[in-house]
Amino acid sequence: MQVELVQTQGDVDAVVAMAREHPNPEYDCTFEYFTWVLGHMITTPNIRGWVLKEDGEYVGYSVGMLSQNINFQVTIFDVYLKPEYRGKGNILQFIDSWDEWARSSGVKRVVWMSRRPLKVFSRYLRKDVQTYYTYIQEV
Repeated sequence: MQVELVQTQGDVDAVVAMAREHPNPEYDCTFEYFTWVLGHMITTPNIRGWVLKEDGEYVGYSVGMLSQNINFQVTIFDVYLKPEYRGKGNILQFIDSWDEWARSSGVKRVVWMSRRPLKVFSRYLRKDVQTYYTYIQEV
């Protein structure tokens, strides 16, 4: 299994389908707006997404954006893995992808917007993680 950058309309459609099937109750926007953001992953340079595939099947995704105007940070909006792929370290591939994009963009901070802690972020000991309603990683 490997994380791949969202590059095709097929990738976007797969992410939208997973998001529709398993909506995140923590979205700070309407689902319609979230799907609009998803639809711009391949046309807008500061919106990015990754998918995790196994044998051609989409099993997870992560979506976020590079904010250059206000905080100059990468903000992760959503991370999703099908239940049978959780707890096996797969989400670390998404975290590494965000870190690499942040570094290559000259960004020093990756922020995961969440009202609840994700165990993986509290166990991600390769970097300093601070928490206060959001999960912040200095990269």
